[in-house]
Amino acid sequence: MFLLVLRICRFFSQRHRMLSLIPPELKHTACKHLIQPNNRLSLWFFRTFRNAATAPAPHVRLTRRTVKSSGADISVFQYTPKSTSMEIPGTPVVLWIHGGGYIMGSAAVDHEYCSYLAQDLQCQIFSVDYRLAPEHPYPIPLDDCYTALEWLCSQTPSSIVVVGSSAGGGLAAALVQRAVDNKITIAFHALIYPMLDDATGHTDTTTTFAPLWWPSANRYGWRSYLGGNGKTTKPGCYAVPARRDDLSGTPPAWIGVGTLDLFYAENVAYAMRLPECELVTVPGMYHGTDILVPNDERMVAFRDSLLTAIRKHLA
Repeated sequence: MFLLVLRICRFFSQRHRMLSLIPPELKHTACKHLIQPNNRLSLWFFRTFRNAATAPAPHVRLTRRTVKSSGADISVFQYTPKSTSMEIPGTPVVLWIHGGGYIMGSAAVDHEYCSYLAQDLQCQIFSVDYRLAPEHPYPIPLDDCYTALEWLCSQTPSSIVVVGSSAGGGLAAALVQRAVDNKITIAFHALIYPMLDDATGHTDTTTTFAPLWWPSANRYGWRSYLGGNGKTTKPGCYAVPARRDDLSGTPPAWIGVGTLDLFYAENVAYAMRLPECELVTVPGMYHGTDILVPNDERMVAFRDSLLTAIRKHLA
């Protein structure tokens, strides 16, 4: 009982300290929520009540396509600015991979985000609705993304940029690694506070709280994705992007993360290992701040940096 009380006191002490570090303009009620997707019951809650589809922007056409992955039908949503053609051959495209800790979220949740991305970049965005863990552990989610990439390649675009956020950023990193090994050309990849290293939340057992995405949720997400096989991944395995020893040949990258994000240290470490990477760090930013407080000038600058980096590689 004493140890339990001690853990609770330590948690709320860290929570108070971390929340006090958030600039007033970036504070959001979501940071104070005490429910995390760190077990099956709470995961059901998030999937049921926090998984609503968003509406696409009015000046973007939304088309649903289907690709076959391991015998399953996987949806790939296509977002095309109405001012441009829906033809793919000879045009640059972006493959978007949604977040959700490998265990929740969907492509439909990102309809609004992807459509505005298409509008801002004036190019076609493709978002893959990959299957989720724990029902579909590694390598199924990555296989779904790779199938979508292969299908995109078959449409002969002029270039492909891969972008993902959170767990989607982790899948994007793994997808690019697999593409490099299979001689598929990726022009650029952008990782928005990516989930790259299963050691985060395990190695530092004194850390019990981070705004919006806790260490306990991170452990549950990785455990679900790896199916309990995290310690037995073999060389050449793409399950945990940060474990890859050789990152030579990786295309240019952009990584953006806040200093209060649980993934801050792993993101900086990964960026330092890449052959060419623009690393953007934002003081006081936590996981998902750009979505929760999009109009703050720091978040506007964060998004502008992302868009500028992508535009340079859309040929």
